[in-house]
Amino acid sequence: MLLFGVVIYGSPITMLLVMVLGVASFIGVGIIMTSLAPEQETAQMMATLLHFPMMFLSGVLFPINHLPVAVQYIDKSCPLYYAADALRKVVILNAGVNIIMPGLLVLLAYSAVTMAIAAPIFN
Repeated sequence: MLLFGVVIYGSPITMLLVMVLGVASFIGVGIIMTSLAPEQETAQMMATLLHFPMMFLSGVLFPINHLPVAVQYIDKSCPLYYAADALRKVVILNAGVNIIMPGLLVLLAYSAVTMAIAAPIFN
């Protein structure tokens, strides 16, 4: 915002909340992957193999409504879809927490489930 003069219409606090929940949802996934990988290089390869398709399919680079309906269901199972959608609504449309609450709840649930799985298997 300061360096490039980007105008953000929404609340920076709401933006921060979305980003924290988005990061929290990926922490559990990352811990699960690194716990299951035998070596560090394998974990990095697994992360790349997961993150690149998720980035292309979650609506970050192009709208998912141009994809087949079956792929759209897969997209909506990724936490990045909900984080990107909520951030877009906050930054561009000045959406409040009440409007993005369904996405925030999905991110919170995703975070809780992945951390509950990750905690016992972490070595």
